[in-house]
Amino acid sequence: MEEGHYFIQNEGYIQGQIIGSGNTVNQHFYEPDISAQHSSPSVYVWNIPYLRNPLFTGREDQLSQLHENLTENKTTSLTQALSGLGGIGKTQTAIEYAYRYREEYHYVLWINAATHDTIITSVLELAAYLHLPQHQNQNQIVADVKAWFAVHGAWLLIFDNVEDLTLVEAFLPSGGKGHLLLTTRAQPPGTLGNAITVERMDMQEGMLLLLRRAGVLRQHMMLEQASAADRAAADAIVQEMGGLPLALDQAGAYIEETRCSVASYLELYRARPSRLLQRRGGSGTQHSEPVATTWSLSFERVESLDPLAADLLRVCAFLAPDALPEQLLLEGASELGKSFQSLVRDSSLLDEAVSTLLRFSLIKRERDEATLSVHRLVQTILRASMDTKTQRKWAQRAVRAALRTFTEGEDYRRWSHCQRLLPHAQVCIAWIDQWGFSFPTATEFLDKVSSYLFVRAQYSEAEPLIKRGIAIEERVFGPEHPNVAGWLTILALLYRKQGKYKEAELLCRRAVDMQEKALNPDLSALAASLSGLATLCYKLDKYEESESLYQQAITLQEKTFGPNHPDLAASLNNLAYLYSARGEFKAAERLIKRAIAIGKKLSGPDDPQQASRFAHLASLYVYQGRYKEAKQLYHRAITIGVRVWDSRHPDVVTYRENLANLQRRRTSRNPTNKLEQVSSSE
Repeated sequence: MEEGHYFIQNEGYIQGQIIGSGNTVNQHFYEPDISAQHSSPSVYVWNIPYLRNPLFTGREDQLSQLHENLTENKTTSLTQALSGLGGIGKTQTAIEYAYRYREEYHYVLWINAATHDTIITSVLELAAYLHLPQHQNQNQIVADVKAWFAVHGAWLLIFDNVEDLTLVEAFLPSGGKGHLLLTTRAQPPGTLGNAITVERMDMQEGMLLLLRRAGVLRQHMMLEQASAADRAAADAIVQEMGGLPLALDQAGAYIEETRCSVASYLELYRARPSRLLQRRGGSGTQHSEPVATTWSLSFERVESLDPLAADLLRVCAFLAPDALPEQLLLEGASELGKSFQSLVRDSSLLDEAVSTLLRFSLIKRERDEATLSVHRLVQTILRASMDTKTQRKWAQRAVRAALRTFTEGEDYRRWSHCQRLLPHAQVCIAWIDQWGFSFPTATEFLDKVSSYLFVRAQYSEAEPLIKRGIAIEERVFGPEHPNVAGWLTILALLYRKQGKYKEAELLCRRAVDMQEKALNPDLSALAASLSGLATLCYKLDKYEESESLYQQAITLQEKTFGPNHPDLAASLNNLAYLYSARGEFKAAERLIKRAIAIGKKLSGPDDPQQASRFAHLASLYVYQGRYKEAKQLYHRAITIGVRVWDSRHPDVVTYRENLANLQRRRTSRNPTNKLEQVSSSE
C-alpha cells in the first residue's frame, strides 16, 4: 500500500475519502457497510492529521519499547507518554508509531492537547466522526466520547503536545481495551502514564537525518554514500546542535533551499547561530516553526510562573551544558542576582525551580549525582535573546558563582569536587576572555583553576591560564607591579616542572627584583619567589647561590607564618636536596623529617606533598645503603600517589621506577655527587 494516501478496503467496508495537501491530511474515516452481513463488523476510523514522514530517522529503540509497553497487557487501556524537550521529535515519533502499527488498531485518533480549547475542539470532532449524538452541552459530548472509549476496543488515542498535564486528566478515557499515547514536554508525567524520554539523536542518526533532509543523500541512501567532506561537516553540525532533530531538519531545509554546501552552512552557523535558528526555510508543515520560536513560548511561561526558575535557566546558559553540580548554584547563590537570594535562606526552593523547568523539559536532573543538564541550543537561544549588557551581567555572575565553589588546587581532599566543576570553570574562563573581565574575581578564578591543573600535572592546560592571569594583572596594575611578580613565579614553577630551567630562572629573577623594589612587599610572596629561584639555581648547579636563597626564604617564612606552614615545609624539603647533593646527609635527613612533621600536623594521610617527601627521604636512604627503610617509604609514597592521583601521574611513575631499581642500587652507589631526583622538588 502507498503510505499516507489510502488504505486497502476491508471486506464489508465503504472506503472513506482522504483529502490532503502537503504533509497534512484532513480527518477521514471508514464507515461500516450496513449491507454486509457480519455479526461483529469492525469500523476503521483514522484522523491522524499528518502524512507519514518519509525522512523519519532512527528512534527504533523508543518505538520498540513503546510498542512493547502498550501491548504487554491487552485487557485494559494502557497509557504511555513520550516526553522531552520541544523539537526533540516526540510528535514525529508518535506519528511514526501510528503508521507503523496501524494494522493492530481499528481506531487511530488524534487530539491536539496544547490548550483546553484545542482539546475541546478535537473531542467535538471525534464525536462527529464516531456518529455520537450531538448536544448543546459540551460536557455531555465529552462524557459520551469517554463512554464510547469505555465500551470499544482496538483503539489508539494520541494526545499530542500536552502542555499542562492537569488539563487532559478530565478528558482521558478510563477502562476499555485501547491504548493512550501522550506527547508532552513535562518530565515526568506523574500518575498519567509511564514515560519514555525522547533523547537527542546519536551522531549517526543525526548525520543521516541532516544529509537526507538537505538532499545530499536520497531517502534510502546510507551515510557511507556521502562524501568524506559532507560527513565531516555533518558530524560537526550534529555536535553543534546537540542532536536536536528539529534543528537538524531546519538546517537541512536551509541547505536544500539555498543549495549551499554542508560545510558552508557549518561556517555560517558558527558565525550567526541565533539568526539561523530563527529561520525556518524549506517547505511543508510537519515542522512549521523554527527552533527559536518553538522554545520562546516555553521561556515566557517559565518567566511568568517562577522568576527563580527563569534565572536558573539563564545561569545554565553561561555554564557547560552537562552535569552542572547543584552545589555550584547553592554555594554561589549570593552572586547570582536578586531571585537567587531566596536560596541563601532556603535551599529547598531550588527543587521548586527545577520542577518548573522540568515541566517544559528545559533541563534534566540526575538526582543521584545532584547535577543539572541543559541542551546546548537552549543555551544558544537564551543568550541570543539577551542584549549585550545582559549577557555580560550573567557571564560575570556565572564566573563569580563558580569561583565561590571552586577550591584551592592544593587541597587534595577537594580534587574530585574540582574535577566536576572543571568543564564549567573552562566555560567561565572563556567568558573572562570574551568580555575582558579584569575584576579581582577573574584573576582569583584563573589562579584557582590553574593551580588545580598544575597539581594534577596538566601543565599544558594550566599554562595559558597563568599567562592570562599575567596579562590581566599587567593591564590593570602595570608590568612592574608585585601582583604580576606573583604570577611570574607561578609560571616559572610550571616551566621548572617541564624542565625549562633557563626560561624559569629568568622569570623568577624578574619576580624577585620586582618584589624587592616594592614599597610594601608581600613577604610571603617574596619568600615563594626566593624559594623558587633557589630551586632553579640548584637545578643549574649554582649551589652556593641556591643555599643562600633558600635560607632567605626560610627566614621570611618563619617570620611571616611561624614554625608550621606548608610553604615552609616545601622550602625545607627543597633545601634538603641541596644538602644531599653535597653529601651532607645528616643535615638533609633532619630537614626532610622536619618537613614531614609539619605536613603531618597540617594535612591528612593522603597529602601528595607528603608522598613527595617520603620518596625524597627514600632516595636519601638508598644513597646511604639503607634499602629496607627506603623500600617502605617508596611503598608509602606510591600508595598515596595512586590514591590521590592515579598510576599514570609523573611522580607515581617515578616512584615506581625507583622502587624497581632499588635492588640494582644495592650493588652500585650513585656514581655522581648529586642525589638522583626521584621525586619532584616542591
